[in-house]
Amino acid sequence: MLSISTKHLNGIVKEFTLNTAKQFIDNLVILETKRAIASSNYSLKEIGYAVGFDEVTNFTKFFKKHTGTSPKQFKTDL
Repeated sequence: MLSISTKHLNGIVKEFTLNTAKQFIDNLVILETKRAIASSNYSLKEIGYAVGFDEVTNFTKFFKKHTGTSPKQFKTDL
């Protein structure tokens, strides 16, 4: 869609953020997820669907991998 190669995109993103494009996107998804958990009354399932996950288990694994805690635990720690 951007008419550039993935290597070129990674180079541009890395120049500005010091992360690869995937790391940048993953960090953005985690940030949006944390905001949604903290500021809404939506269920974790609804938040997972909103950020692009079809399965709650995949959402939970992704969140735990990047934050070290489950979404449920993050919500209760607020």
